[in-house]
Amino acid sequence: VEPESPSVVTVQEFIDAEVSETDWYKLTGEIISIASATYGNFTIKDETGEIYIYGMTNGWVGENDKSFAEIGLKVGDVVTLGTLRGEYNGTAQGGGNDYPAYYISHEARCATPVITCSNNLVTITCGTSGATVYYTINGEVPTASSNVYTEPFEISTTTLVKAYAVCSDMLDSHVSEWECVYVDPNEEQPTTAEATLKFDNTSKRTVSSDFFTLNEYKAILDNYIVGTN
Repeated sequence: VEPESPSVVTVQEFIDAEVSETDWYKLTGEIISIASATYGNFTIKDETGEIYIYGMTNGWVGENDKSFAEIGLKVGDVVTLGTLRGEYNGTAQGGGNDYPAYYISHEARCATPVITCSNNLVTITCGTSGATVYYTINGEVPTASSNVYTEPFEISTTTLVKAYAVCSDMLDSHVSEWECVYVDPNEEQPTTAEATLKFDNTSKRTVSSDFFTLNEYKAILDNYIVGTN
């Protein structure tokens, strides 16, 4: 039987609720990861916390018919769903094998801009067609009053670039940022840079690139977290 008038709750209120096979809840949150687009396993968060949804269908079905992919949800979208309060190994979760969560509605989010720097030239791209990208080069968070990106631009000093995108009928993107390292054109720069990344006490990997100057490559390595592959 399709649930009637599920109780509207925050994520934390849902977590605090008792496990139940009869009490349905209405949750709204931003998708922060998708573990399975086949079965609809993903994690959402709101201002109160985050929760794992173990299975969601495209509308009320009563069983997992693997219809999640039909909805077209992606990380960053804000989804509203109906679900029972379940639990796995003592940890709260929505959805479940017997009664998966069901899709109610969502707001799509504009893709987060990607900032790249090469030879002192900054390029910003956005994966959503028709997006308007705003950016700053002074460290401030960009707004709709900031510079509008139209074409690659040059930097004359190491610059922290921040950008976000606005799309019609979509949520604004998250802000991206990247420190673009200025390379003095009067200094001789090698065309290939090599460096050794130490992953643990015993293993090492040497990497090289023909696409970065030495200073640009060093900036990338400085941001590398030792211990990850």
